[in-house]
Amino acid sequence: MEIILYSNLGEPVAFIDSDEGNLIYNLKGEPISYIYNDSLIYSFKGSHLGWLEAEVLYDADGQIVGSFESKCRCIPTKDMIGSKREAKQEIETREEPMSKPKFTKDQSYKGLLAFLNNK
Repeated sequence: MEIILYSNLGEPVAFIDSDEGNLIYNLKGEPISYIYNDSLIYSFKGSHLGWLEAEVLYDADGQIVGSFESKCRCIPTKDMIGSKREAKQEIETREEPMSKPKFTKDQSYKGLLAFLNNK
């Protein structure tokens, strides 16, 4: 199953492929990060990026960087997900998760795609 991830502006920028072990792909089909233990978002290099809680993605500061359509704060635009998928990258050793911050309703200054790419 594919779940589209929307930026805080309502733009589709990535998707989760739950059939592929919760890998996160950009809309070009390139694997960019993954979800571990249903809530921890990691880069393939092992960096803990943030959390997925109740269909909302949070950064290290507890601010919202994106969401599923059901939690999008604006009217989401629709985009087609291509069927092409690149091979997943090798997953390196995960670092320990960061301390969980208090989640806020504030929007992060980071864009969702930059967040998922660890940039």
